[in-house]
Amino acid sequence: MKSRVLITMILLMATVSTAQAQTHLSGFLSGTLEAGEYLVDSTIVVASGETLTIQPGAHLQFTAWYPFEILGTLIAEGTEEDSIIFDCDTQTNPEGWHGLRFNGEGASDSYLAYSRISYGQALSYWPLSCGGGIFCMSTSPTFSHCLITSNSAAMYGGGIYCYNAPVTLEECTITNNSASSQGGGMYASLSPISINQSTFNYNTAGTGGGMVVISSQMELSNSVITHNTASTTGGIHCSGNPSPIIEKCIISYNSSTGT
Repeated sequence: MKSRVLITMILLMATVSTAQAQTHLSGFLSGTLEAGEYLVDSTIVVASGETLTIQPGAHLQFTAWYPFEILGTLIAEGTEEDSIIFDCDTQTNPEGWHGLRFNGEGASDSYLAYSRISYGQALSYWPLSCGGGIFCMSTSPTFSHCLITSNSAAMYGGGIYCYNAPVTLEECTITNNSASSQGGGMYASLSPISINQSTFNYNTAGTGGGMVVISSQMELSNSVITHNTASTTGGIHCSGNPSPIIEKCIISYNSSTGT
């Protein structure tokens, strides 16, 4: 009997310890977030002129359809062994969260590395309906070794949306994202973008399953665009000037389902 009581007490202590380890986040953030579990209970914001640094091993889990608004500088630099995660529990929050939303010149020094962005949803009207995982407007953050997966948008850019945003992607994977209209993996308009050693696969959209590039200077190199699907242009859909620069890429097994 004593052993059963002892086991029960140990299990109870473990449960309480786990619950206490989850820190709740809301409102304006700056300074440093250490490794650990965080529950995001409302919109969180990095204000213009402020800097938030997130340490490897941090996991930000959004409890409802809240955005992470970045108007200042966000540095989220994980490691290959210990990444940083932005997502939600799809069982308790099936509507997802509203993604990382970089807005304005103040966010241009933001840098994410070895980070995973999952289960973001861009709903409602423009621009809230664009950029399921990542939204960038009038800013130029850099993403390296990031996984952007299982995000969706009601309009443009299931994985990433860029408008007037010179964004850089290095060794990133953009996979299993969707957009009802254009750019399942990525949508870029009036945005000089640089993509190197990255993979776009298994993304879907009405137009441009892999990506849509509108009147944007795109430099795409050493990358793989494969197994994306759309009603029109399964892989890469480009329109307007200037023409994209594509070097040493594999673009294959993309499909268009329209007639």
